[in-house]
This record gives sequence, structure tokens and C-alpha cells, in this order.
Amino acid sequence: MLLRICYIAFAIACFTKSYSQDNQCICSVDTLDEVFKVVQSNARFPGCENIENLSDRIKCSDDNFNNFLTTHLIYPNVAFINQIQGIVVVRFVVEKSGCISDIEIVRDIGAGCGDEAVRVCHLMNQEGIQWISAEQSGRKVRQQLNVQIRFDIKNPYPIEGDTIIQDTLDCLEIATTQISNIEQEFNEIKIFPNPVLNHLTLNFFSKKNKQIELKLFNSFGQFLYSEHIFAINGNNMIELELRPLPNGVYLLQVLDSKMNNTKATKVIIINGL
Repeated sequence: MLLRICYIAFAIACFTKSYSQDNQCICSVDTLDEVFKVVQSNARFPGCENIENLSDRIKCSDDNFNNFLTTHLIYPNVAFINQIQGIVVVRFVVEKSGCISDIEIVRDIGAGCGDEAVRVCHLMNQEGIQWISAEQSGRKVRQQLNVQIRFDIKNPYPIEGDTIIQDTLDCLEIATTQISNIEQEFNEIKIFPNPVLNHLTLNFFSKKNKQIELKLFNSFGQFLYSEHIFAINGNNMIELELRPLPNGVYLLQVLDSKMNNTKATKVIIINGL
């Protein structure tokens, strides 16, 4: 997935406050101040202020922003099941205080992808992340960013190698991903047979005893049912009964008890043969 950041001029005339999706006031905004397109010092994601070399500091900041997105962005179930891919464009303003405001979808591909991109942007404010604000003529200014997020199911996770490319349009491209972080043990999970006739077998290695939750969704993203199982430390072989389900394509999610480790896979069910 490619994420592109461009800078666009924008100005309105009033004083307001930006609200998160849960309607909590989190970002004071003085909209009498101009929003700049081009500045002498661009707004940056935090965490690299101790780096003296400017180019290294900018690259570190871009990498941090990329890491935040790849850690928190989750491919929507409906889009994943129906193989919906493309670019979502989200616009927001980095305020002089370092928070972000005016988050909105500029272009959407549907199936929840736009909402997911907006959710991750709101999450920066909710987690108290303060950007290094843009500067012009020695003073802090507001800067608007257009963020293009490509949802691409075929791209592997994680992204390796160089992730920063500067193009002739002065837009910053950052490689990111489409599915939440998964631990190595869930990378090794085996699900068979697929297509399925009546029974589905899950085989995976667990590093410790823990609760595992299985969730099944239909091709429209509707939740069907869940089941909790206990995984032992070592090799696990689990069989699921799928006879009550009609023929079709489903999404099976495997989650650990802390909900921070997810494996999603398509399951094609064929019954009545």
C-alpha cells in the first residue's frame, strides 16, 4: 500500500474546535489563521527531534508515521472478503499545537475503507500524538495534508527495504500495509482443506497456553458466530464443524485472548456433496 502526502492551501474564517469520533473535544483550532500549502519547514510526525541531520530527521519522522499506520490500520472485513482494493484519500490539517483537525474523506472506495482511514487519523489525537508543527518565517503555521492510502490485498506484510520516495511533485510517498500486525506463530497457522466440505481443521503452534477466539463472517461482512477454544503450549490441531452453513465464501478470523494478534483467511465452503 502506498501512502502519499501532499500540501494544499486551505483557509476559513471562524474559531472552532475539532472533535474525535466519540465526540470528545481534543484539538483547539483557530481557523482565522491561514493554512499553508508550501512552507519553509514542513509538519512532521514526532519522535525524531534528537537527530541533528535534517534529512535523517525527516526520514525518521516519515518512518515513524509509517509505523503508526501499519500498526493500527486494519483491512475492513467486507473489503477483504470481496477483494475491494484502491486508493482512499483523507485530508487533515496539522495545527500549530501539533494536533490534527478537519479530518475528512476526499475520495473513498467503499466497503469501510474510507471509515478505517479516518479512524486511524482520529487515533493520533486520541493517543495524544502531537506533530511537530510547520514553520514559515520563524513562526508556527497550520498545514493541510492530503493522505492517499492504497488498500491492496496482495501486498505482503511487513514492508521491507526502502519506504521513502521523493517524486517531482514534491509529494511524499510512504509504503504501508493493509492488515493489522500478526505474531510469527499466527503466520504459521495452517487451515485445511480449503474449499471445505463439512469439517475445517486448524493447525498451529502456540508459544504458551492461552484462549483463542474464532470468528466467522459471511461475504457481506456480517458476523455469524464465534467460538472460544483453549490452545496449549505446543502444537494444536482444532477441528470445526461447518455443516449448517450454506455454500459460499466466508472470512475466518483467529484472535488471541488479548485481541492484539489476528489471522484472517478466506474459507470456501461447499456442502451437500
